[in-house]
Amino acid sequence: LKRWPTQYWSKLAQLNSDLHFVILGGEHDTFCDDIAQHSPHNTTNLRGRLTWLQSAKIVSLARAVVSGDTGIL
Repeated sequence: LKRWPTQYWSKLAQLNSDLHFVILGGEHDTFCDDIAQHSPHNTTNLRGRLTWLQSAKIVSLARAVVSGDTGIL
């Protein structure tokens, strides 16, 4: 299992509806769209829109990070 299943990410956002989630990923990481569609009220999907430097800035501003991939970290 290389990637945490999409439904787990969606459930995480749904169970924590008082938090806001920023979804980061590359342009080909279309599963990000699925996650955002399940919890549109508390997610911002930035898949494929940011440079590495911009993504790093977003991560540095976060109170917490949940990641299924260490690439961005």
